[in-house]
Amino acid sequence: ISDDEAFLAKFQDGHSGGVFCEGGTAGSIVSGTDRRDLNLVPRWSGWFNELRNTCFQMLGLAAAQRALFAPELASLFPQIVAVVTNSSHLRAMESRHLTQYLKQFTELLILACPSTLYASHLGPILHPVLEHVQYRLEKTWAPVINPSSSVSSQPLFTADSDKAAEVASKGGEAWFVSYYGRNGLFVGDLDPTTAETATEKSRVDLCRAYADMLQAAFALKGDWSLVLANNARQEQEKNRNSSRQPAQYVPKNQVPQDGVALNADGSRKREHQGALDARKTLRINKICHYLLLEDERIAGNLTLSIVQCLQFPDAYTV
Repeated sequence: ISDDEAFLAKFQDGHSGGVFCEGGTAGSIVSGTDRRDLNLVPRWSGWFNELRNTCFQMLGLAAAQRALFAPELASLFPQIVAVVTNSSHLRAMESRHLTQYLKQFTELLILACPSTLYASHLGPILHPVLEHVQYRLEKTWAPVINPSSSVSSQPLFTADSDKAAEVASKGGEAWFVSYYGRNGLFVGDLDPTTAETATEKSRVDLCRAYADMLQAAFALKGDWSLVLANNARQEQEKNRNSSRQPAQYVPKNQVPQDGVALNADGSRKREHQGALDARKTLRINKICHYLLLEDERIAGNLTLSIVQCLQFPDAYTV
């Protein structure tokens, strides 16, 4: 990890002066180096991290702008799928990078993919991703749920790197179980307290990114959630009028101001928003139907991962 990531795990804000402040993390990952000097070694991890995030952002933009679904790219799409769902790449990816993969690419892909292309463009990517996330979460939380197991949740330090390299050279299940158990972090010479905090943060961030992706897909948060909130509010008003019950108290944020209708969150409705909400409602229904009923591989991994999440300790509840 980078000095900056270690600092963010240790401090909640940058008011204390950042990585160079007293007690900061500058130069603590690679012993014998200092970011105050013109030394490139402590900065490599940060550069590589940004390079990877840039690739995820470009894929996310291609999905959000629907360039990824253009007919001109139809012949190239199988190659794109082969790269972004490569099992070796997914398994070797650190959890902090997988978090950005879900947040910056997969979530946008789900929301932007046309419903007519779910089977051809969404399914081939979503199935292996959900399958891998389910497996990774299971192995990541296993040592936390069962502390007496032989798998350690402690991060990897420089002193233990030779032993880890020996296990990694053999490959197989044993390596990935230990790799995910510590959430894929190599913390170098960082102090144990900050290293443990960084590991816990990375574990929780992955779960939060996965939960956010599912909430966005099922319209429980984001732009689509407001559509369902408006629909629920309209349904309540219809039921109230049909039953002819006495008028009930209506919150101020739902009362039209100067003849302007308001959304359920109190914001003003835009022109033709009724038609736009109707289209979004259709998309919400279609994506929910597809994820839960049309592809049993996606529905199976999705359901299994959610059930497993219920076993996570309350102290880590996202």
